[in-house]
Amino acid sequence: MFQSISIIIPVKSKDQNTISQLGKYLCSLDNELVEKSIQYEIIIADECPCGLFEQLGQIIRLSEHIIHIIPQDRSGKNDKLNGIYSAFEYVNYEYCLIIDDHFRITAMEIIDIMPCFEEFDLFKIVPVFENYSIDVMIDHAGFFFRCITDKTKQFAGHIAMKSSLYKEYGFPDRDGLYDEYIVEKYYADKGAHIGFPKDRFFTATQKITLKNFFEQRVRYAYENIAFPIRFLIHLCLFPISLLLMKENVKLVTILFGLYCICIMLISLWGQFKFGKKQMPPVFLFAPIWHLTYWITSWMALCLFLTKGISFGGNRIHNPK
Repeated sequence: MFQSISIIIPVKSKDQNTISQLGKYLCSLDNELVEKSIQYEIIIADECPCGLFEQLGQIIRLSEHIIHIIPQDRSGKNDKLNGIYSAFEYVNYEYCLIIDDHFRITAMEIIDIMPCFEEFDLFKIVPVFENYSIDVMIDHAGFFFRCITDKTKQFAGHIAMKSSLYKEYGFPDRDGLYDEYIVEKYYADKGAHIGFPKDRFFTATQKITLKNFFEQRVRYAYENIAFPIRFLIHLCLFPISLLLMKENVKLVTILFGLYCICIMLISLWGQFKFGKKQMPPVFLFAPIWHLTYWITSWMALCLFLTKGISFGGNRIHNPK
C-alpha cells in the first residue's frame, strides 16, 4: 500500500481571517503528517488577491512540503477547476486528495482512507463538522437525504482520486458550475471505479453569514439543473401546492405534514447508515433543506434563462 499522498487545496477568498485560519491549520497538518512518517505534499492553488496570497505564503513559508502556486491557466470559467487543473502539474504521488479550504482533515483521517485507494479509482466520504450550527445541520440533513435518494451520493467539497486518471485521460471542461460532479462524471465515463466507502470521515468547519447561506441555496439549486428530473420535481412542488390550497387547505396541510415526515425519515435512514454515532439529530432539519428548493429552484431557472450565476467572481451559465 502507498504511504504517500498529494493534497490539492484550491483557495479563493477575500477574507483575511479565513486565510489566517487556513494557514494555521496547514502548519498544524504539516506537523501531524511529519510525525506519522507519511510522504506527502500539499499544493495550494491560490487565487486570492495579492495581499492575501502573500499573507498565506508568510504563514506557511517554513514548510518544505507545501507548494504555494498561482494558477497560470485560467481559461475556464470556474476558477476552482482552473486551480485544480494547474495544481495537477505539481502532483508527484499516485494518491491524490482534492479538498475545499473549509476542511480540517487530520493525519489519522488521511491514513484511514489509504486502503480505499486500493479499492476505488475515485471516491468521496462523509464530512463531519467541528460545530453543528443550524446552517450546518440543514446542509448535513440534505447530505444524508441525497445519499439515500441518489446513487451517485451527495458531493461535499472533496474528491479522492488516483492521479494516473489525470495523466491518462486529462482534465474535464472547466466552464461548468458543479465542479465535483464534473470531475467525477468525467472519469466515470472513462471507466474509473467510483466509490463511497462507509465508516470514513473528514472533519470540516463552516462559519457563514445569513447572506452566504442564502447564496449557497441558490447555487445548489442551480447545480441541480445538472439533474433534470430532480430539478423539475423541485420546480413543480411550489405551484402544485398553491393550486391545491385553492381547492382544499386541509388536504394540503395533511399532505405537507406527511411530506415533512417522509423527508425526515429518509434523512434519518441516511444518517443511520452513513453518519457517525456521535452526530446530533441533523435529520430533523431535512424538511427545511428540501423546502428551500421550492423557491430557489425558480430563482435558479431565471438565472439559467438569462445571465447565469456568479461564482468566485465569474459568471457561469453551464451547471455541468
